[in-house]
Amino acid sequence: MMGNVVYKKGNVQMGNTAVDIRKQPKGVYFVKVQAGGKVYTEKVVVE
Repeated sequence: MMGNVVYKKGNVQMGNTAVDIRKQPKGVYFVKVQAGGKVYTEKVVVE
């Protein structure tokens, strides 16, 4: 695991926000969202 940030977006409004990582190499990525004082992390596999 390298731990590099490949995408970052701040000041996102409430609702759905798309994150396009199709141009990233194949591998496992972790999506981290901070909202309302909570942190949510989800694993995404790009094949």
